[in-house]
Amino acid sequence: MNLAEFLTELKKSIPDAFSLGNENFLQGERLRVSFVLDKLKTLNEFSECELDIIDTPFHDGVQTQVLKLGKNTKFKGKMLLYSITLTPTMYNPETYRKPVKDGCVLTPTMYNPENFEPYKEIIIRFNTDLEPGVTEEMKKEQTKAKLEEILNNPEEYKPKGERGILISGIFSEVVSDKTSETIQI
Repeated sequence: MNLAEFLTELKKSIPDAFSLGNENFLQGERLRVSFVLDKLKTLNEFSECELDIIDTPFHDGVQTQVLKLGKNTKFKGKMLLYSITLTPTMYNPETYRKPVKDGCVLTPTMYNPENFEPYKEIIIRFNTDLEPGVTEEMKKEQTKAKLEEILNNPEEYKPKGERGILISGIFSEVVSDKTSETIQI
C-alpha cells in the first residue's frame, strides 16, 4: 500500500480528517500519530527507511524540507517526519469546465484577479435547434429546470479535483521519478 491509498482509507474512516483546521493531522501531535506511525513504516514510500517523528521544524540545528510526493517516491536511510499535508484541491484547467452531468457543470470557486472577488460559473449546454413540437418557451422552461436541479444538487455537478501530498521532514535520501501523486477528493 502507498501513502495516497492510506490517506484515502483514512479519509473514509475519519471523514473530517482533511477538513479545514485539520489539514496537518501529523504536525506536533506525537500522541495522536503513535497509532499511525507503525502503519506509515509499512507503506511503500517508507519501507526502506528508518522513520521517526519530530515535533518541530528544526532538529539538531537542521531545518525540515518540504517535498511534493511523487508516484514512485522512496525514502531511504534515516528520515525524521515533521508533517504530512494535503495541498488545496486543484483542478485541471483543460477539463474543469467540461460537463459533469446532463451537459452541465458547476465550476469550482474562482477569483477575479483584479479585485479577488470569488465567483462560480454554471454552464448549461443544450441543443439550440428547436425540435418538432418544442417551442421557444418550452426550451426556456427546460433550461430553468436544469438550473434549478444544479442549484438543488450542486455536488452532483462539480468537477473532481485532486490534492497533492506534501511531506515535511529531514531526509537522508529520496528517490523519485518526479511525477506527482494525488488523491481524489
